[in-house]
Amino acid sequence: MKSAEQYITSQPFACVPQAIPAHSSSAAAASDLVKKKRQLFPDLRRELEKYITAKKGAVGEREILTINRCVKAYLAATKEPFSKRSAAAFVDSLEGSASTRNRYIKKNSAFFKWLATRTDEDMRNPFEGMSVKRNHVGDGSPSSIYSQRFETVAHIFT
Repeated sequence: MKSAEQYITSQPFACVPQAIPAHSSSAAAASDLVKKKRQLFPDLRRELEKYITAKKGAVGEREILTINRCVKAYLAATKEPFSKRSAAAFVDSLEGSASTRNRYIKKNSAFFKWLATRTDEDMRNPFEGMSVKRNHVGDGSPSSIYSQRFETVAHIFT
C-alpha cells in the first residue's frame, strides 16, 4: 500500500499547478507573433483596397460594397486582427440574424485567406472554421412561423 501512495503522489495531476515546459509558447511569444504579422502587413486597410481591386472583375458592385463594409467593420473593431479571440469577440458583438453574422464571417475569412496567399509566412485565418448556428425556433422566418401555427392547430385538435 505504501508503494501505491508513493506512486500516486509522485504523478502530476491536472488540478495541481505544474511548471510550464520550455517548449511551450508563452504570452510574450504570442505577442511577438502578432507584432511580426503587423510588420508583415502594416496597413491592412491598404491590403483591403488591393483585395477589392482584385475582386472587381469577378464580382458585382453590391458584393464589393458588402466586402468593404464587413472587413472595415472588423478592422475598426479590433487591435489584434490576426487573433482568433478578437475575431470571436467581433462576431459575438454583431447584432442581427445568424445569416448576417455568418456573412461577416465569410467576407472576413475570404479576405484573410487571400492575404495568406500573398506571403511566404505561415498565417492563420482568424475566421477559419467559425460560424453561427441558425436558431429555427421562433426566429421569424416563414418556415418558423408556419411551424408555430401548425403546432397551435395541432394542439386544438388533440
